[in-house]
Amino acid sequence: MYRNPPFEDVAFADIITPLDITKIVVAIANNTVPTRLSVEPEHTWLWGIFEDNVRDYLIPAYQARYGKLPYVRGHPKFKAWLVDWLLDRYAYVQQDIRNHILEDGTLKIYRYLDVPYSWPQTLLSYNDSHLGIYWTMRTTGARKYDTTSTGYIDRYTKKPLMRWHGVRLIAYIDNRWVDWRRTYWLQMLVDIGTAAEHEIRLYKGTPIKIDNICFPVIRRIPALRQWYQDEGECWCLKNNIRTALQKKRFFA
Repeated sequence: MYRNPPFEDVAFADIITPLDITKIVVAIANNTVPTRLSVEPEHTWLWGIFEDNVRDYLIPAYQARYGKLPYVRGHPKFKAWLVDWLLDRYAYVQQDIRNHILEDGTLKIYRYLDVPYSWPQTLLSYNDSHLGIYWTMRTTGARKYDTTSTGYIDRYTKKPLMRWHGVRLIAYIDNRWVDWRRTYWLQMLVDIGTAAEHEIRLYKGTPIKIDNICFPVIRRIPALRQWYQDEGECWCLKNNIRTALQKKRFFA
């Protein structure tokens, strides 16, 4: 566990350079993985997802506006357009991230979790619980991945889990604990289109301050009334439980 934040205000640095953008475009044209970037994203799967975005989103967007080209991904006109698009994309991601950082340097983050009804009691009963490194900086990003599933299944036994439900965890962190280098790559190359997650990747051991736990009112569950209160569009923690959790220590 880190004793101090690994970086200072890296969110405000120029993490990705114009030369990186050029290398990405050349790699896309040649169907290869870009190398020797100033900040390596470290995951080859990220380029696979970006390849899908190029095929499914960027090439159709270009062709809809400028018409079809032979071997479009290697065509000079498309490559020039893609350079401009990536530069604009980076500027947008950078400004969007900066807009979400509060004046005191903290960042409000969210995470969707499937948890037992009694999860608040579990959090209150243990110290220094770990809540994971995968978060988002927008409420719309904290959502159930498998929207076709209505139940909850144990990942190991594959048996149905009873008395479970989905919640949105709301928390605050010091922005210096965010793995900004990986976060920038994820938001630039993966979060494209209407289903953007706006992922925030934390370092293991990041101190996390829980602010609240909420879930949409889909159906009334009497067993949850001891932990949560009805706030109209959603149920959130009762004030006394919320205050108690705000005083406890949690980590990524």
